[in-house]
Amino acid sequence: MPDLYQARGPADTSGGVVDRNHVAALITVLRGRRGADLEPVTILVVEDEHILIDGHHRYEAYRREKRRDIPVRYYGGSPTDALLEAGRENSKARLPMSKGQCSERAWTLVLSGCAWSAEQVAVGAGVSGRLVFKMRKRHKSYLAAGEAPPSTWREVCRGDFNADPDALDKMAAKWAENIGKAVGTPSTFTSTGKVEILGKAMIEWGGESIAKILAKSLVDALGLWDELEAAHEMDEEDEADLEF
Repeated sequence: MPDLYQARGPADTSGGVVDRNHVAALITVLRGRRGADLEPVTILVVEDEHILIDGHHRYEAYRREKRRDIPVRYYGGSPTDALLEAGRENSKARLPMSKGQCSERAWTLVLSGCAWSAEQVAVGAGVSGRLVFKMRKRHKSYLAAGEAPPSTWREVCRGDFNADPDALDKMAAKWAENIGKAVGTPSTFTSTGKVEILGKAMIEWGGESIAKILAKSLVDALGLWDELEAAHEMDEEDEADLEF
């Protein structure tokens, strides 16, 4: 049941795998040491069902290697408490959860409506108690307004920015300050070849898809579509002259 117990967020396979590269690394460990075992996966037994609540990537590595002797540990709590257990286990330094994954897990726990303390949710998701308090406050505001809360924390944050443009400006100013600390002043930035480095860094950080979204956002914000279209037409004319 990865939709419930895969604490890292939506998986790209039915088995709850989020990071295929991590599965490949685990397979390398299994192949490198004959008879080697990975850490036990965690199983919740409900009547006749054995439910995997932690270790989706390890389980997938064993499955691909056709290993049937998979070490397990059994969780003795309730299915509800197993939600917290999944978050606690995934917050350990095996394949560290990103900050965004931790936040989404915390929001999922808040949406569950279970009577956990803020501290339990914070520990179970690997976030601060302050963030849990903020999430609960936002959750109550949706219910008070008779609205269905968004299914992801990312949607909540996006809605906050749309409702309060000043919040977006404040965050942009904070990020600009952090970028300045990393790359220096604008004058030294443009004169030392750091423009290209920053571009490559953005691709390295977010991948090509995020870089394209960022590029489009910059073009929109600066109103450069007409200039790009004109430049494209000039390039086509130059190519026609070369062919002639």
